[in-house]
Amino acid sequence: ICAVHTRDNVAPTITAGWTEKLSTNGGVADRLSIFYKRALSDAEAAPTVTHAAGDSGIARITSWRGCRATGDPFNVAGTATATAGSPIETAAITTTVSNCVILHVFGSSDDNTWGTYTGAATIEAHQDDNALGLDNSLAVIFGRLAAIGTSGVAGATQATLGPDVGISVLVALAPDFPANTNMIELNDIE
Repeated sequence: ICAVHTRDNVAPTITAGWTEKLSTNGGVADRLSIFYKRALSDAEAAPTVTHAAGDSGIARITSWRGCRATGDPFNVAGTATATAGSPIETAAITTTVSNCVILHVFGSSDDNTWGTYTGAATIEAHQDDNALGLDNSLAVIFGRLAAIGTSGVAGATQATLGPDVGISVLVALAPDFPANTNMIELNDIE
């Protein structure tokens, strides 16, 4: 999974072979994009993410194993939520299979650090910030939703520099088999 936050409404592009799951501005100047690709080997090359114009972009890749082996790896993707203030809250999603990994992807228009995560996705996979242009930050939080149903609202508090306008979304990676409880984060690449 490659998550990209741009501090403007310019959609990023990525190396061929990646599929865009969503790219939206949620009604604000920030844009959040999620791409996915199945790794064919342990030596998979890192993609190039291009932000052609505008202010600044920041991207992060996380790799997962144990998720759906063919087709779209997502069980469900939510609607991006744009929020001013802290915490940044994200609309709930409803899974249709058990043991999905819920990813909470969010970014803001400042080089924030993040903390105090709420909702189904509460384990920090990573966070990045930069002070390029007018600043930018991105974080991915995850958690397993054992039962079919709603994730509930997820949130993340801007620990520094906020509250700034942010955009976020919840998505659910489907396990290879509904009973699979072994889906874990395999790698985290900046």
